[in-house]
Amino acid sequence: MERGRSQRGAALLSFVLILSALAGAGMLRDLEARAARDMEARARAAGALFAQWFRATHHLAQSEEVRYRALVAAQGSAPVRPAELRRTGLVPPWMPERTDAGQTLTLGVIDDGRGVPMAFALATPAGALSPLYREGFVAGAAANRAGDVAGPGREARATRWRGAIERALGRPLERGELYATADAGIVHDRRVVYRREQPGRAGQSRMETSLAFGDGAGISDVGALDALRAEVADRLSAGTLQTGGGLAARSARVEGDLHARHAEGQGVTVRAALSASHWATGTLGARRLVVDAELAARGVAVTGEVRAPGELVIDRGFEAQRVRSAKAMSERVEAWGAPGTLAASGGVEAHYSAGERAVFNGTVTVTGECMGC
Repeated sequence: MERGRSQRGAALLSFVLILSALAGAGMLRDLEARAARDMEARARAAGALFAQWFRATHHLAQSEEVRYRALVAAQGSAPVRPAELRRTGLVPPWMPERTDAGQTLTLGVIDDGRGVPMAFALATPAGALSPLYREGFVAGAAANRAGDVAGPGREARATRWRGAIERALGRPLERGELYATADAGIVHDRRVVYRREQPGRAGQSRMETSLAFGDGAGISDVGALDALRAEVADRLSAGTLQTGGGLAARSARVEGDLHARHAEGQGVTVRAALSASHWATGTLGARRLVVDAELAARGVAVTGEVRAPGELVIDRGFEAQRVRSAKAMSERVEAWGAPGTLAASGGVEAHYSAGERAVFNGTVTVTGECMGC
C-alpha cells in the first residue's frame, strides 16, 4: 500500500513539474514576443525620425539650390548641419538628432553626376543591429515618405551613391549603417502636385497630376509653362505660355510669347507681341483684350473692347463691339484670307486699315489711309 502511494505522489510531482515547465516556456515566448514588438516599434520610430531629417535636408537643398549647386561644383558635396535646419524652421527645436537606439544622423548633399545638388541622410548605429530592427527602421522611414533605404549588406537603388557618400564622409561605410538619397528616396503622393528636379535640367519640373488651386492660390513668375489645357479663375503671369488644349482665364498677363489653340477669358493683357510667329490659336474669346505690341490670330471673337497700340493682324475673321488701334501710321488693322472679314457692331478707330473685306455695323473712323474704302 505504501509503495502505491509513493508512486502516485511521484507521478503527481512529475505532472506539476511538467505544467510548470510548460507555463515557463509560454511566459518566455510571451516575453520574447513583447520584446520583438517593442524593438520593432522603436525601430519604426527611429526610421520616422530619420525620414523627418532627410526630407528637411532635401527641402533645404532645393530651396537654396544656387548655394548648394556652387558647393557641390567646388567640392563634390557639402554637409548640412542640424542647426541650419532648425534655424530655417524645417525641423522643430525639440526633435532629437539621434535615435533612442543610439543611431547618429549625418546629413548632406552630393553631386548627382550632372551638377544638381542631391540630399542624403545616413544613420550610424552605436552597435550591431539585428535584422528585425533594421527592417523595422526601413519600414518606419517608408511610412514617413522616405523610401529606398540602402546600406552595406542591403541593396537598393541608392546603392549606386555609396561611393559618393563615402567620399563626402572621408571614410568607408560600415555594416549596420543605413542611408537614403533624394533621387529615389523621396516618396511623393501622386494625388497632389509636387516638384521634382530633373537631373541636369535646373528649374524644370515634372508633374503627373492636374493643378487645382483654391482661393488665394495660383501660379506666378513662371518662366515657361507647357500644358494640354489650362483653366485659370483669376490671374496667370508667365514668361512663355504653351498649351495644346485651351486657356480659360478671368485675367491673364503674358510677358513673353503665348502659344494656344484656344484661349478665352474675362480679361487678357499681353505686354509683348502676339504675332503669327509667336501665337498660334484657333479662337480667342475675351470680354476685354489689351495688346501692347502686336496681335495676330486665325480667328478672334471679342464681346468687349480690344485695344492694340501696336499692330492688330487677323488672318481670317475678326468680330468685336469696339476696336481701337492708334499709335503710328505704320499701324494697321488687317483682315486677310477667305473669308477674310473684319466685322464690328460698335466702332473702329485706326490710323491705317487694309483688307479684302471689312464690314462695320457702327461708326468707322479712319485718321490715316483706308485702302478699298
